Amino acid sequence: ALPSCSRGVASPAPNASPSSAVAASPSASPEPTRSAPPHFADTFDIGGGRQLFMECTGQGSPTVVFESGDTDDGRAWTNVVPGLVGLTRVCTYDRAGTGRSDAASGCRKLEDIRGDFEALLGAAKVEPPYVLVGTSGGGYLVAGYALAHPADVQGLVIVDTFPAIDLKKYPELTFEIGCDNPSNQEHRDYAAVEHAAWDNRTNIGDIPITVITNDYTGYAENDDEKDSIKGQQGWFVLNPDGSKQVIVKSGHNVPGNEPGVIVEYQYKEVIPGGSASNMRMKFQHDIPIQIHTGWSPTGRS
Repeated sequence: ALPSCSRGVASPAPNASPSSAVAASPSASPEPTRSAPPHFADTFDIGGGRQLFMECTGQGSPTVVFESGDTDDGRAWTNVVPGLVGLTRVCTYDRAGTGRSDAASGCRKLEDIRGDFEALLGAAKVEPPYVLVGTSGGGYLVAGYALAHPADVQGLVIVDTFPAIDLKKYPELTFEIGCDNPSNQEHRDYAAVEHAAWDNRTNIGDIPITVITNDYTGYAENDDEKDSIKGQQGWFVLNPDGSKQVIVKSGHNVPGNEPGVIVEYQYKEVIPGGSASNMRMKFQHDIPIQIHTGWSPTGRS
């Protein structure tokens, strides 16, 4: 893993443990997916002889598709998936250079990674509409897809994804997050990818946006973490009237540490009802979850 991507790589907490299925009563009636089997875990040819791995399970619509953090593969969502499979179709995948997919090459920009994802969805016959959930560096990728294909997206969840990195502020990271760093297994130009999504934010219409942010008060290591709550409200530009921020204190690895927050505060935007409080880790039950709604250019609203 890239040392500099600690701002984007999820590290499991020692107290984290797998969660049980969410107790929920969806108001929508699940419908079998017609173009793909209810469950599959396989690699698919996305062109050029390259193979990417995807796993889908469950039935219904919309399909929830997860985008993992930098250098992580689809297994990063192991604690989250069980809470959704009884409600709808759920898919995870491994980007090029991670997990069970083929190696990456070249210097990959946002359009390259998005192109792979588009080709994979087509090859695996996973049809829209989608609820896209991206954590850490995956947040830029789901935002980038939603900006390109808003009609295919029914909900967007961005989990602890900071504003794009400012290399003038952190020049020492230039090589470490560059695509020519030998340890960069995804061959991703991290700064270019982040800015391609962040700098091109615009209103994508009536798509519910949930921003889940960790509060780093007391242990912030840099300015991004110190200003995480206000900074990540910048994603509200995608839908100023339909965004909300959920603030947790479980650390950067929300999918591993507090999966129930992701289940409850993203999926109930599309299918109301039920509660995922039983999926919160034991050591988190006494920590209240704060919610801020609406866009405020000067900070929290």
